[in-house]
Amino acid sequence: MDSELMHSIVGSYHKPPERVFVPSFTQN
Repeated sequence: MDSELMHSIVGSYHKPPERVFVPSFTQN
């Protein structure tokens, strides 16, 4: 596995949750 791909997956799993779940709950 490429370190770039892993970094993209890890970043997508560690950043979106807080920036996607919080705004979603605040908007709803």
